[in-house]
Amino acid sequence: MAISKIEIGPLRRRQISLTPQFRSSSINAQYRLIAAGLGIGVLPSFMGHADMGLQAILPDKRITRTFWLVTHKDTYKLARVEAGRDWIINTVQRHRAELMAEI
Repeated sequence: MAISKIEIGPLRRRQISLTPQFRSSSINAQYRLIAAGLGIGVLPSFMGHADMGLQAILPDKRITRTFWLVTHKDTYKLARVEAGRDWIINTVQRHRAELMAEI
């Protein structure tokens, strides 16, 4: 079963009991295993929607994740770090609907 250890908590809170047989912190590895038919897993909605070979098995359930964008405190004000941060923020804002499955 291709499901990351991190994603088991939200499933258990919804009273879904699963025991993973494969664990990976790589969302790409999880996606490839699921797409190959080797099990079920939790994927970002934009990945699931993009692959017509996948079928949502709990379409009425959502897991919302929060991410931190972090850097070392000594590099926070470097121009290249600020430029990277601004690019990430702008890109995520432009693609918010797709990332949050609002499309």
